[in-house]
Amino acid sequence: MKRIVLFGLLTLIASVCVAKPKAYTNLYDKVPHSGYVGSVGLEINAPGAYPGTSGGLTTVHGFMVKPTIFAGVGAGYLHSFTSDQGVVPIFAEGRFYFPSEHMRRIYPHVGVRLGGQIGTQGGAGMYSQIACGIRVPFSDRLALNIEVGPQYVGKYERESSSTTVTYGKDFKAGGSHFGFFGRVTFEF
Repeated sequence: MKRIVLFGLLTLIASVCVAKPKAYTNLYDKVPHSGYVGSVGLEINAPGAYPGTSGGLTTVHGFMVKPTIFAGVGAGYLHSFTSDQGVVPIFAEGRFYFPSEHMRRIYPHVGVRLGGQIGTQGGAGMYSQIACGIRVPFSDRLALNIEVGPQYVGKYERESSSTTVTYGKDFKAGGSHFGFFGRVTFEF
């Protein structure tokens, strides 16, 4: 009797040690395999389009082209903490995920945002970011993305008086800034 129980336990232990999980299977899928993906996020830029730090909300909506490639468009509002000015970025975003059989709960990715921005006090400019981040899934569709990286923003303004913007005047270069950003997004 002891030999049968011992043999059964050894067989059970051997089957657990030898069995390999299938690639890309776990409690939650790695990334949505295809279809619509949307996200809403909190973003902090230092410096932003204006000197100093800015922050605000952005949203991106797009499609998973393959299980590793996302393409979408987005917009948002970023407000400067030091001046009473803000910008509305409008951009295209692409992300590439690096799924791995060994990393089943955190999925690294790289991404890029390219577009323009419209100033709330008049003017416009370029909005671009390169992101490195991780995706932490809660289910097959819900996830938290954390991203950081460098950014470049360019600004063109119309000449203005101290209180109003004169829209009849030509644009002039208002400067450009290299900086860094951090972003936390909720993906659905």
